[in-house]
Amino acid sequence: MTFCIGAMNGDTIPGRDTTPRLQSDSINTQSAGIRTGTIQCIKRFRMKKTSFIGNGEVTRYRNMCSRQLCAAVLITSLLSGCGDRQENPVGSDLVSRGQGRVVELPLLPSVGGSTRFEGTFSRGFGNDSRLMVGRTSGLVFRSLFRFRLDADSLLLAAGGSRESELDVLSVRIRIWKRATSRGSEVLEIRRPDQAWSELDEFVDTLRHTASDLASTAIEGATAASLGDSLIQIDLPPAYLWSAVQENPDAEAVDVLLEPATGARFFTSLVSRDDALPENVTRLPEMRLTFSIDGNTYTHVAVVSEDTYWAARDGPEPGMLVLSTIVRLSPVFRFELPDSIPRGATVTSSELRLNFDRSQSMFGDFVFSVERINVNQASGDTTFSLVNTWRFDEQTVSYAVDQSMVQGWLSGTTRNMGMALSTPITDSRNWDINWVVFHSPMLKLIYSTPPDP
Repeated sequence: MTFCIGAMNGDTIPGRDTTPRLQSDSINTQSAGIRTGTIQCIKRFRMKKTSFIGNGEVTRYRNMCSRQLCAAVLITSLLSGCGDRQENPVGSDLVSRGQGRVVELPLLPSVGGSTRFEGTFSRGFGNDSRLMVGRTSGLVFRSLFRFRLDADSLLLAAGGSRESELDVLSVRIRIWKRATSRGSEVLEIRRPDQAWSELDEFVDTLRHTASDLASTAIEGATAASLGDSLIQIDLPPAYLWSAVQENPDAEAVDVLLEPATGARFFTSLVSRDDALPENVTRLPEMRLTFSIDGNTYTHVAVVSEDTYWAARDGPEPGMLVLSTIVRLSPVFRFELPDSIPRGATVTSSELRLNFDRSQSMFGDFVFSVERINVNQASGDTTFSLVNTWRFDEQTVSYAVDQSMVQGWLSGTTRNMGMALSTPITDSRNWDINWVVFHSPMLKLIYSTPPDP
């Protein structure tokens, strides 16, 4: 260091060689890169010194070398004090610890599945574009039809008088299907024993269940499917007269269509409000064949009123059904494996819903995922909203808030399972939809804590 400073002053030192000499051993650094840069600076100074032209040139190079040497001294001092005399204040143990792993578990199967009944939403279907009848997926559907008949008009149309005798030969009702039936139709034809209208909702609003409509089986009535598109119902002629006589002012013939006991099928029917292009020729109708004075005539009466309603009918044990209107809610749980280490963090959780298309019927509706809570003291069960999704048959997985699963994993909440529900506050759920699920699965990804 003494040599470099004396040389940069530009003065000759008595008793010493005035030619600058490179003394690399006088520069004590721990960085080979800094040492090399300093030596190169001194070499450049030596070259300029030997080719000295003027004091300005020397002054410029000696200032540059001074700056580099001072920087070298500072950096060397810092480097020499890091690790030689004391440990890293951050802690070498944190630097050397592993960062943990991200683990995706195999799909977890659900256990303990069942379906609970949340109540029936009050809504009338008298203006709906379809009718339904059948028993499927924990639901039963019944349809009502009304045909108006004026006997005097029939006589006058046939050219007879009111004193003429009208002899009914057959009464046949024809109802078209909107789609091929699911299962084998076994229908029961009944007469409603109480008044009804298209505005009726058939719901007991106090108990939130479907109300009963008193009815009686019509003896001698038969129903048969003609191919995949038509249901034909034959009524005994005596029923026509009894219906008219019981209500002469209305002159109406009412028919209730419901599935026979134990029969499992589903059929969607054309209603009088159906918007199909061929609707005019496919309305439900009653064909009356009669004779007057030996002449045979046919009269066709188009349905004047029709409606349907749904009620709960099960479902079968173990079946998972999600439905609107008659609000069925599947409940199930997932057992988290013991292989998940303590302190793990759930980074992703997805619910995979496998549904049976052949037993489901749905349009646009939404459903919610809820956490099941059970109060240990009272035993009361409550449900906490987690997520809400629009159901889409093209969607395989639905993301679930991982905080629910994290709570199960950490033990802050008990794992009592989850439920699917159909919120009645969303107008998309004010129509009949139902989906049958099989073995819901949980996709779970978590990260392990850093290695100890």
